This record gives sequence, C-alpha cells and structure tokens, in this order.
Amino acid sequence: MVVVPGAREHAVLAGSDENLHCLIDDVREVSLVSLRRAVREFCSAIGDDVIRVYFYALDPARFEPDISPSLPFSLYCAGDRFHVRARLTTSSGGFAPASDLLRVTAPLLRRHGAMPHRVETRDEFGLEEVLLSFSFSSIRGKRVADVQEAGMEAAELASAVSEDGALDPKAIEALVLAGSASVLIGQNEHEGFDAKGAAYDLASDRGRFELAKDVAAFANGGREGAIVCGLRTARRSGRDMVKEARPVTLSGFHDINWIRAIRSQVVPAPEGVRVQSRRTRGGSEQVGYIVLSVPAQPEHLKPFLVKGGVREDGKVVATDITVPVRIGEHTEYSDAAGLHGLLTAGRAVLRR
Repeated sequence: MVVVPGAREHAVLAGSDENLHCLIDDVREVSLVSLRRAVREFCSAIGDDVIRVYFYALDPARFEPDISPSLPFSLYCAGDRFHVRARLTTSSGGFAPASDLLRVTAPLLRRHGAMPHRVETRDEFGLEEVLLSFSFSSIRGKRVADVQEAGMEAAELASAVSEDGALDPKAIEALVLAGSASVLIGQNEHEGFDAKGAAYDLASDRGRFELAKDVAAFANGGREGAIVCGLRTARRSGRDMVKEARPVTLSGFHDINWIRAIRSQVVPAPEGVRVQSRRTRGGSEQVGYIVLSVPAQPEHLKPFLVKGGVREDGKVVATDITVPVRIGEHTEYSDAAGLHGLLTAGRAVLRR
C-alpha cells in the first residue's frame, strides 16, 4: 500500500509487477503534486525510478491489481518525468500515422493545459498497444480528475482518427452521441465532416433546401459523411475549424421530419441516411446536438439531384435543379455541361 494524502485508505496498491494500481473513485480528488511525491517515495523504497500508475473503474470487491481491466489512461513516472499515457483502440484494424495522431489531439490537449509528446507502440501480453504520451505544462492545482478527463478525451479523439489521418465520420457520430461533442473543438472540417452552428429550419424553403443540398453533396462524393449541428466554426489558416460546441434547440425536433424533407427534395433518395440527436442539459429548454450520417452511396445511383436552387437574392426557386458534390471541405456544383455529359453517358448505356 502507498499512502497518498487525500486518497481513501488503501486506495493505491503495489501490484506484483511493482507498478501502482488504484480505483479512480478513491483518488479522483488527489492532487498530482501529492501523488507525485508519494510515487517518488515508493520508487526510493523499491530501488526503481520507473513506475506506472494504473486506474480502474470497478466495484471494490471485484478489483484485482494486475488482472482487472484498467481505464484507457495511466501515469508514467520516471525521475522528474510525469507523463500521461492514453491507450488507443480502433475498430478498423489500423492506426493513423503518429504525426496525424499528434496533430489531431494537440488542440484538445492545449485546452487542458497539456501538450502531446509522442506516440509509442508496445507489446502488452502479445497484443500491440498504441499509446499517446502527453504531459501538463504544470501540475500545480491539477488533480487526478484532470488527468482522467484529459486522458479519456485524448484516447477517444485519437482512436477516432482513421488511417488516412482524418477524423472518421462514424467515429464523429459516436463521439457526439456519447456526449463528447466538445472534443471536436480545434478540428478542421474535411470531405467527410461538416460542422453547422445552427439546426436546419425546416419551416422555411431555404432551410429545407440547405438540408437537402448538404446531404446530396455527401451522397455525390466518394465517401461517407457526417454533418453535426451545434458546432460553430471559424476560418483559420485557410480552413474551417470548429471553435465552439454550442447545443442547438431541440424543441419540435423530430428525426422523421428531417428524413422526409431529404427524401422529398433529393432524387433519388440517398440510401441509409440517419438523423440522430443527443440531448444535453439546458435548463427548461431542450437543447443538444443533431448528427446526420450519410453512408457512401452506390455509383449507379449518382448523381443525386436537389429539387430547387438559390438565386442571387437568396430566394429558392422550385423549378431549378442543383447537383452539389462534396470536394474537400467545400461544396461544389456540377454545371450544365457536366450534367449533360452524365445524361448522355446514361443514354449510351441504355442504347447498348
């Protein structure tokens, strides 16, 4: 047992691996200064200057150091070095390059007063683990709770980076619906991610057109996409970057109405579009985030046409036809020549 001021009795235990193990509920309010001092004393006692501190979220009766599954963050203590290591997971079977993981997580860690150091790969009982290492610029005033928040969010965000270095649309959807929309602050829009500061106004012609246009743009693109309402952006270094997570009103929101608006204005109707919401606490008003997920569409359904178009005065003209396509972080439009070429090619196939 290691005595740590502020922790519950017997909260920090030395395992057979000579590392330290503790239940997160027992040490959440412990200061990092106190924890580091206790770790140093333990290192002196056992004659080892490298110690890892693992955290667990279990019922005390089920807690077994060295065996129980730990949370996806730990502390690495070597002399004066006091780093946090976030353990990454992936559903795709591969991780993004280290440079991309560091780039994507840097804005998040800066908000926590920390900075990323490196990405490491190690063998853990025959399984490959990828660890993102970072440290706080100062641990004064920091608690274990701050380590938990930064470590969990960094692990979530880094695990959401696909092998091409961009945030995966499915992972963006999962983060927002899990209540972690704020971890997207500092991230750039890209060909699979569009951030909207407000919800679409389905009561207006312009609102219904914008919804249909944005969905059709992803449908005409080459990959799946995620549109998140409740994320405000700012222009920085020529890119649109999420600057704030501010929930939108969900009063009167019904996903079926959004699906009906899309199906009524996009021809053909894109397959598998999902509209989901995540409610947050907003006093008496219902607020939260809305996520539209547009799967990659079969080539034989393209192009997806939007009924209507916007004139220079901002008026939506129902007799126009718009063919939007997502290219990078922008929406471009097919002109008459491009649309005519597609129609001609289709006729040629039918003639054969």
